[in-house]
Amino acid sequence: MLGGYPFISSNLAAGNGVFGTADPFDSTKQNNGALNPVGGLFYLQPGEGGVQSSGNGRGSGLWCKYVLYKSTDATAVKTGPALVYWTDESYTQVTDIQSEALYAGANCVAGWLLPNTTALGTTAFTIAILRNAGNGSYVFIGLQGFIAGAFAVASTATGDALIGSATAWTPARVAAGTAPTNKVAAWALTAVASSLSDVEAVLPLF
Repeated sequence: MLGGYPFISSNLAAGNGVFGTADPFDSTKQNNGALNPVGGLFYLQPGEGGVQSSGNGRGSGLWCKYVLYKSTDATAVKTGPALVYWTDESYTQVTDIQSEALYAGANCVAGWLLPNTTALGTTAFTIAILRNAGNGSYVFIGLQGFIAGAFAVASTATGDALIGSATAWTPARVAAGTAPTNKVAAWALTAVASSLSDVEAVLPLF
């Protein structure tokens, strides 16, 4: 980890921490508008940076990474933290669609994009804001730890493995008790309700 960081702007809506941050890429600004080292890995304790400190998940911190989201896709952002994929071997840039990933297939899943419309509303956070006229935005993605209300596919059940899929932002499920067919992004802690499920994210830290 990097001393003195992360700096969490919560620029989309004050008080939401990593769930409210999408720092716009701007080539006229220092570091292109990035407020943290791009690719930086950070651990947030319960109560830090918008991470829950009461209720479900209150004993779990969250490992997250600061990266550039950049994509040509205009699929609407989701009501919960949603899956994104690495676009290259720098491990600094992500997209919401597999077709723009480093390689085809669900194993290129990077993490869970933390800003979402449940936390921020549909005005403060939109795909247009995130895409930033095609230039992208710097965001935090969740890698390991408890994430409440992640965006999940219909029929997700407690104990299912959640993996990448060809549908933007959306994981596929592998039923509990069945060997996962691809890299596991998270384990479902609750059955899906209104397209959301609490999850235990389990992606690599690097």
